[in-house]
Amino acid sequence: MLRRLPVVKMGSGPDTETYAPVVKTSVTSRRNLVDHSGFTLVEVMVAMIILLAGVLGALTLLDGANAATSRTKAREAATNLARELIESARALPYSDLSTPEIASLMQDHPGLDDVDSAPAEWQIRRRNVLFTIKGTACSIDDNTATGDGLGDHTGGYFCDDSGAQGTADANPDDYKRVAFDVSWKDGSTTRNVRQEAIINNPGAALAPGIRTLTKTSPVGDPITANVGSVVFQATTTSIPTEVRWSLDNVQQGAASGSGFTWNFTWNITSVDDGTYLIGAWAYNQFDQTGTSRTRTVVLNRFAPRPPTGFVAGRNGAIGVEFEWNPNTERDVSGYRVYRVTGTAPGPSDVLVCSTLTTDRLPTSCREMDAPPAPASLYYYVVAVAPARTPAAGDEESARPASLAETYQVSNSNLPPNPPSDLTATAPGDGTVKLAWNSPNSPEAGEPGDTVRYYRIYRDGEAYGDRYDRTGSGNEFVFVDTDPGLGHTYSVTTVDGQLAESIPATLPSIGP
Repeated sequence: MLRRLPVVKMGSGPDTETYAPVVKTSVTSRRNLVDHSGFTLVEVMVAMIILLAGVLGALTLLDGANAATSRTKAREAATNLARELIESARALPYSDLSTPEIASLMQDHPGLDDVDSAPAEWQIRRRNVLFTIKGTACSIDDNTATGDGLGDHTGGYFCDDSGAQGTADANPDDYKRVAFDVSWKDGSTTRNVRQEAIINNPGAALAPGIRTLTKTSPVGDPITANVGSVVFQATTTSIPTEVRWSLDNVQQGAASGSGFTWNFTWNITSVDDGTYLIGAWAYNQFDQTGTSRTRTVVLNRFAPRPPTGFVAGRNGAIGVEFEWNPNTERDVSGYRVYRVTGTAPGPSDVLVCSTLTTDRLPTSCREMDAPPAPASLYYYVVAVAPARTPAAGDEESARPASLAETYQVSNSNLPPNPPSDLTATAPGDGTVKLAWNSPNSPEAGEPGDTVRYYRIYRDGEAYGDRYDRTGSGNEFVFVDTDPGLGHTYSVTTVDGQLAESIPATLPSIGP
């Protein structure tokens, strides 16, 4: 745009006003923004750190999301596997639903076979995760649902919370509870999913069932006569092709008979006294079964047998200790240890300690009071069971006939040396592993004695702090599978006469 502006000229002549052409390209001037100075090294490093923090934060979020997704997928796979196990268990015969049987039977199902050769574990791999399976099955005596009273639970495999035990119901196995624990490793953490189900007797509606199950010989409960067999009779709702009977939920064989009445015999010649669960199932030509029946049978023909493996010994300030092997008879309720007071065992002997089979350590105890001064004392243990005459209360096993059959305890036994080279490690799997070597010599001054086992203490070395023990003197490792917070551990040597060494101690350790 052209515009003429006035110009004032100064000079000797008269003022005159002239106009000069001016060219203007814009209303505002343009500034030069070009700068050649750049960034400093510090500015570049700060920018890199900020960028790196942002990238690492994003990667951390992605890693956490992937880990959460992986855990979710593993838990989902475990839940689906547990549900699959429950549904497969429903296909098993009702009589096979017991803890000793269910694991091996389930592994025969497609896709549920054990992928690990270790016999102690049942493992299945799903979604590239190795799951460890533990299956349990037990019977429920539900008085509330059936209104039939409560029965004896000592036969068969009853759940711990299966109501109260009684005597009114001869058929206490009302239904089964099946549970599967599926566990897997998530790093160093063991995670677990549990599924439970209640399984009723799945007898087919049109298949024959058991109407009654009675014991015909010998008559009366419990069985106290010294008989070699028990005879049962089952009646059915319709005519079956076959009737089978079971002992403690494990089928034993076929009954004999025809029509609606069938009989079978249980040989008890070599069976220990106690309570057992007898059952019966009726099958048609398609191997379908209807409702079954079970009943408890109590055997109490003999006094309990004397326990075996009794050993006694002095153990310093703890006193005289005792250990023995458990009896196999189911009706044994506990044990009593006596000290002989005369020249032979008799009714005047002193009861020094007793245990119940429900105790944490039912086959060991100690003489609480200080024993008498004599250098040698004599002890023995008896088993206790219900008397064959109910009014008599309980009945003990036979006492030894002479001092030669008792256990002599001397006060001259010296304690052994402690285990050597005790170490403890936390492998990172939630356990604490203790390891040691045998003592430098088995005994101090008694080299002929042997190591019976090693005793483990946790957080103390008093009698009540005894945490566990090895099974024999040839075991030199102990794993605490539930260490919780940090603990102090110590290990002692116990010799053949139950004398105990001073402890080999470790500092506090935790997972």
